[in-house]
Amino acid sequence: MTTLKSVAIAVGLCSSAFGQATSPVVGYETLDIKAGEFNLLGLRLHGKILVSGTFDSSGADSLTDSGADYSGFDAGSTYIVEFDGGDTVVATGASFSGDTLSGLSGDLSALLVDYSVREAMTLTDVFGSDNSVVGLAEATSLAAADVVWVWDGTAFQRYFYNPGQPPFVTEGWKNSSNNDADPAMVYTDGFLVQTRGGADLDLVVSGSVATEARGIDINEGFNYFSSVFPVGVTLDNSGLESAVASATSLADADVVWLWDGAAGSYSRYFYNPGQPPFVTEGWKDASNNEAGTTEMTSGFLIQRKAAGSASGEVTPPAIYTNL
Repeated sequence: MTTLKSVAIAVGLCSSAFGQATSPVVGYETLDIKAGEFNLLGLRLHGKILVSGTFDSSGADSLTDSGADYSGFDAGSTYIVEFDGGDTVVATGASFSGDTLSGLSGDLSALLVDYSVREAMTLTDVFGSDNSVVGLAEATSLAAADVVWVWDGTAFQRYFYNPGQPPFVTEGWKNSSNNDADPAMVYTDGFLVQTRGGADLDLVVSGSVATEARGIDINEGFNYFSSVFPVGVTLDNSGLESAVASATSLADADVVWLWDGAAGSYSRYFYNPGQPPFVTEGWKDASNNEAGTTEMTSGFLIQRKAAGSASGEVTPPAIYTNL
């Protein structure tokens, strides 16, 4: 179960060091981490918007907003570009120069639209540079510590908090090779927290609320996503029916897997196109019972059974329209 508390509301326009940016609705959410489990979670509160504008021209691999100034971006940081219409691009600060974003591919003329840029949260933003936000089990090796699994766009990478082994190893977050690490955590991706045991824990995430649909790419097999929006997202209003292959049985359809930490297992759901007059169209559970009002967990899986890939969106509930 998750809870959301609003700690501040500021809707309108404010001036930033980068230009005009929209002030977000901000708050915090508490996510449960169960002991002795692989907990699938997602970030549903996000880094603040640094820039909002309109891309007005494109090059072979670039987009330009003649009214923007990206000089304040950090070359080593990761940013998420959110386009009107749902597309997103993940880029490092080195890809921004002056008023131009470079290193892109595809039909860039389709991206001459309104956009916003957020700085991606990192492992230390979410869990604390000193592991103080949650207090995961620390150890001098990956094998003994609690582990955070972060998707890097290709595969999961593993991280743990090392209390230090003076004078050879400093205290802090490490990757699987025990080197210092602070990876970006892109908010459309799900992540895993592997706990070795002990007590249940709480992860309190704070940040701004996204209010527009965000696109997702779905490949054959299991795909890990975040439900993006912290309150009110159900299977019915998630928009996922347009992203999955429907069928009249769980065995033939793409499947949405929702983590139930209390039970230590996943519940499975699919979209049934209907079998009149006996079965209505809509989201069903594994027993083909109505399930559209099921609340989306912060992190979830989509199991795509067909070869190739598909695209879709996670959409916000209607309550987000005027935020």
